[in-house]
Amino acid sequence: MTPTSTSFSSVCRIWWPGCAPWRPSRPLEVFRLPETFYSVEAANALLPKLKPLLQRIRDTQLALAGDKTLAAVKAKAAHNGGGLPGRHLSELTKTLDRDLHQLQELGIVLRDPSIGLIDFFHQRAGETVFLCWKLGEGNVEWWHPVHSGIAGRERL
Repeated sequence: MTPTSTSFSSVCRIWWPGCAPWRPSRPLEVFRLPETFYSVEAANALLPKLKPLLQRIRDTQLALAGDKTLAAVKAKAAHNGGGLPGRHLSELTKTLDRDLHQLQELGIVLRDPSIGLIDFFHQRAGETVFLCWKLGEGNVEWWHPVHSGIAGRERL
């Protein structure tokens, strides 16, 4: 199943805990979402594709937050070198940038990369809400109002 299109669009923010030194090449902290709403079935159908993507985002973010690579790059930068640490850091940021762009293209909002928490725009009783899912959960079984976040999650 594919998501349905409507005239709704929104601007969302992404939270990046522990990843302060990284800056995306595309503007991802604030971005315009596609005019897409997902059914529960369509969101569940995407999960096999999203699970490895979210795991890679989580792992890449952890690698970027590691002090060893960043410290090595800073030390080399002071002497105008780059070497392997700089190349490795560049590859990690490119991977993260590409993966985040994939989520953005699908209209999926990444809330917390450390736990793979994502939201899908959904229509419920004529109201715009989020379907909520995180790594480790079997299927999309939760929803919450747009303004409440994970604390307001309710079972479908």
